[in-house]
Amino acid sequence: MAFPSLPQIVLALGLLILGLGIGVVVEKLIQSWIERWAEDTPWRGDNIIVRALRGMPIFWGLAAGSFMATYTIDRDEYALIFSQLQNFISAILLGSVTIFAARLASGFIRTYSGKEDTVLPSTSLVPLLVRLSIYVIGVLMIISVLGFEITPILTGIGVGGVAVALGLQDTLSNVFAGVYLIAARQVTPGDYVQLEEGQEGEVQDINWRSACKTRSRTCLQAST
Repeated sequence: MAFPSLPQIVLALGLLILGLGIGVVVEKLIQSWIERWAEDTPWRGDNIIVRALRGMPIFWGLAAGSFMATYTIDRDEYALIFSQLQNFISAILLGSVTIFAARLASGFIRTYSGKEDTVLPSTSLVPLLVRLSIYVIGVLMIISVLGFEITPILTGIGVGGVAVALGLQDTLSNVFAGVYLIAARQVTPGDYVQLEEGQEGEVQDINWRSACKTRSRTCLQAST
């Protein structure tokens, strides 16, 4: 197997730099022009999209340049290297898309939850769970693209999850309590609560560590 020639290497590097340069230019345009334009529009969704896009054009430009650079080599002679490079580039793209999707979903949930015509109250627990779910799906897709078997990994996660659940019973009980409060809408941010134990205050948030965080700094929290 012959080593790629100097013109092939130069062309590949040129395409790589070109993709990276386009990504940097698009990123600068987003920061300098599109962000200001989004601030002037009445719809808050475009601000969420712009914030979710921060840093993504650079990754996408680099991935596009790398993808084009792989076509400068002989695919028949370097079939294994070509396949591995494309899998690696696909993994980078999937990772960046996963981050973008997680930012986008949590941003929309934070912005539009708590309104009268929505089901979800405005809490930090729901965006956290949504981001975590998207990241888990993204990681599994990346592992699959890289050529690893997902089934043994899922089996190991299932077995290890039981052990983790036993060690984090208090934390998980708080999480499930928070999910229940959100789903049932029995307690929402802004409510004033008072318990038999003497804890009281106005609800600020429902998060993964405590069922209810109040402005008096007391928490309806599982005992440890």
